Amino acid sequence: MPRRAIRVVLAALTLAAGTAQTTPQGATPSAAKPDTSRLKTGVFTYQDLDRGQEAGKGTITIRKLPGSDNYSFSAEIKGKFSQSWESIARVDLQPVSAKLRFGEGKEARPAFELKYSAGKVTGRAYPRDAASSRGRAIELSLPAGTVDQRIDWAVVLALELKTGKTFVFNVYDPGTGVSRVTAEVGPVENVRLPAGSFEAYRIAYQVEKADKVETYQVLASGGTQHMMVREEFPNGLVTELTKIGQLSSVEATASSIVR
Repeated sequence: MPRRAIRVVLAALTLAAGTAQTTPQGATPSAAKPDTSRLKTGVFTYQDLDRGQEAGKGTITIRKLPGSDNYSFSAEIKGKFSQSWESIARVDLQPVSAKLRFGEGKEARPAFELKYSAGKVTGRAYPRDAASSRGRAIELSLPAGTVDQRIDWAVVLALELKTGKTFVFNVYDPGTGVSRVTAEVGPVENVRLPAGSFEAYRIAYQVEKADKVETYQVLASGGTQHMMVREEFPNGLVTELTKIGQLSSVEATASSIVR
């Protein structure tokens, strides 16, 4: 992503090993209901800082698909974590499909392609070091309310943000299976970034994976429509918003951004 870059890379590295896709005990989502009307659409440019050193740049595009109630979330990232991904979801962010590619141009290789339907995920995941591999077939039943892990941050931003509120939901990734996410909304703080100054909620959320718990900090702009303006990863990576752009006519009408 610029955001999700570290997490997506680490998760995809486990694909070749065929990580067990099990549902953790107690991973029942709360009644929290995301709503994409709470998200600002557009093209958002970010920079990645790895312990203060520039590690890459990229964009996240959020748009409503023409002739549909579905939304497309896509990223194009260049630099240390070069990749592109797209996740399509319904208005309540229930997943429809997802795909990820590592690298750029002719060197790009697929990591996985997923379809979500009727409480199941199907598709195929590919080892990163074998371009000709047929990959590993995926077919798994998911707990109700599970979302695609590429847009767990969007779920948090699409909830009704209020200091002190907590939310629980599940995410799925081919490399790590189903994980429980617990998010807590902190106080509003002022943050200065290359894109400007923002009054933003600090949201801490924990991803309970099979072997560890990872804690992330997301700063979400206030107001009626939220943007992710900054994310702090547990390994020291920081992603910051540098530019906010409008959707072009091509982006607003294209059926898919990530090829």
